[in-house]
Amino acid sequence: MRAGKLIPAATAIAMVVGLAAPATADHEYIYTPTTTRFFHRNSATVCPGAPNLATTAGTGEPNCGYQAGAPFGELYHTGAPITSTIITYAGGTLQYLDPGRSVAGVIQINSTQTSNRMGAGWVQVDLTLRALMASGQEVTLGTSSETKLLDPTNSAETDFLFSMPLSAFASLDKQPVTRLTMLVDIRGWHILTGFHALNGSSWLDLPAYIRTVKPH
Repeated sequence: MRAGKLIPAATAIAMVVGLAAPATADHEYIYTPTTTRFFHRNSATVCPGAPNLATTAGTGEPNCGYQAGAPFGELYHTGAPITSTIITYAGGTLQYLDPGRSVAGVIQINSTQTSNRMGAGWVQVDLTLRALMASGQEVTLGTSSETKLLDPTNSAETDFLFSMPLSAFASLDKQPVTRLTMLVDIRGWHILTGFHALNGSSWLDLPAYIRTVKPH
């Protein structure tokens, strides 16, 4: 069993992506659709490390993740209420939201001993994605929940897919986002599994625009 597993059940991972937009009028810009992928990373060499979102995948981070339940969360979890912790990561470029598309991604859940496939039980992954706009308004872009039954044949690495339509936020089209916060709650009755992979195997795609100055 790997060390460093008895750590908080749920994570809120936030990325600060810029602080201010240029003051030039919108009609002088060209907006080109793009997708920005944010990987769930662990910027440390030991568990629990420092979880964050980054635009590059991990290469050598410890795959410790976050396990639901305390003090014996490494063995099982009963689905009791979870207290989330907000974690921020600063840096990157300003994101201009494209609500005409959906946020999508993967949360990978690992067992404690991935090589021996020892995990088993029901695992529920609950997600909440929030955005802080440059105007100061904070919005919940979406939520998602998925439950899977894991057994020793499939629990080593299990992907939980999610998709969050943004059509309800048409008024925020092309508006700058200064921070993303993703809360990941892992619940359910399970043993030796339920660990949120933080080595780049978990990620989210944010539909956005690249903004460039219109040539004169």
